[in-house]
Amino acid sequence: MPPKKQTPQELRDANRIVFFEPFAHQARIIELLHAGKKVLLLQGANRIGKTVLGACLAGSFAFGVQPWDGKQTVFPAGKPTKGRIICVDWEHHAREVVVPKLKEWLPAGSYVTRKNNVGVEAYWDFPNGSSFELMTHIQDTKIHEGWSGEWVWSDEPLPRDKYVANRRGLLDSSGVFIMTMTALYEPWIMDEIALNAAPHIGVVCEIPIYANTTLKKEDIENYAGEVEEDKREARIQGGWFQLAGKVLKGFDNSIHVIDSSPVPPDWPVIACIDLHLNVPQAVGFYGWDKYDRLFAVGEVWKNIAPEVIADEIIRQKTRNVWRLKDAFIDPLAKGDSAYVKNRYGDVEDSFVTIERKLATAGITLHVASKDKDSGIRNLQSRIKGPNGIPSLFIQRSCERHIYEVQRWVYDKDGKPMKENDHMMENMYRATLSGTKWTSPEMWSKELKYPKSGVV
Repeated sequence: MPPKKQTPQELRDANRIVFFEPFAHQARIIELLHAGKKVLLLQGANRIGKTVLGACLAGSFAFGVQPWDGKQTVFPAGKPTKGRIICVDWEHHAREVVVPKLKEWLPAGSYVTRKNNVGVEAYWDFPNGSSFELMTHIQDTKIHEGWSGEWVWSDEPLPRDKYVANRRGLLDSSGVFIMTMTALYEPWIMDEIALNAAPHIGVVCEIPIYANTTLKKEDIENYAGEVEEDKREARIQGGWFQLAGKVLKGFDNSIHVIDSSPVPPDWPVIACIDLHLNVPQAVGFYGWDKYDRLFAVGEVWKNIAPEVIADEIIRQKTRNVWRLKDAFIDPLAKGDSAYVKNRYGDVEDSFVTIERKLATAGITLHVASKDKDSGIRNLQSRIKGPNGIPSLFIQRSCERHIYEVQRWVYDKDGKPMKENDHMMENMYRATLSGTKWTSPEMWSKELKYPKSGVV
């Protein structure tokens, strides 16, 4: 009796990888892969096809061809590949998620599996000699070491030590490491991968659940209502869990970070100082144009003494020919010498030290405002700006500003955390300084008849 002829749907179900139609974000990862990126990250909400992409790429690496478009993979034609898939655990993630997804997308009969000692099909072999194995986070890092292969796919965030161990095994073959994840834990990935501009890293981030166009909006909204509130940013919007309470949430690098360029001589510029004892001193420089747009135009982030802070400000003013007449400092700078008085006697505080030195360059030092709430509201309103047009920008050379603005978050009590906030303190204080652009004529009068105070 001849075998039963498969219907088109049965044929499609049996060879799903051939009919894989990538969403735009999945296609972008494939493009970056072929562009030569060695570490690739797809980070976003639930149900955007992260595990599907990983399963299809794993299959293509094993087959030596991308079945959905017939293109050669990034590995040499005809050469078997060896890979790894890193799962969270054996019982749930490997057994219930990754293995079923692989079987769903790879054609039955195109591979042979073997179970490990916990009964999970952890070893996959292909007729052409290709193979891959499943590993988990719960295995000791030493077990992840001493391996070599062409590719690794980690489905969900993995601990850094496991990443390093597996990445090391790709060096000999110039292999690729692929991460697909919802950002609920392992915050190191944001700092070291997502925000890393190294040329070997390719990132597609913050993909919302709505990017899966096969889902109904009603179903998404029903699901969103069941997700814990603090995890909705990651699970629905595709953001980072550790940044769910981001203070300046609307900040967008592609909009608010601009190329560095000389400051026009008619712009007023101020310096803001956030003084520290145990971390680098933070000095930010801010300028205003005639449209009342605020620009971070320079910064100092160094371990230096208070008197050297004044030297740095004067040096920046002279070198850049800035119209810089005013500086603002953390209110705590007044009286910060009290802790050494018992031992050394009367010592002038940092405010007096810096004030005296700045005065020699025609710069007046003021105590900055303590009104943090108003300052933050000012920054938030400038990020979007009137009529949706932003009025806050950071020059690309201000690396510490850019670093902090992406990491400054509220704590569980709704207060901005005292971490990654030093340049942010300076920037919100700049909005409270009262500085405004004035015409060149007014500036000439100021130079002729100097007076203290804010421009």
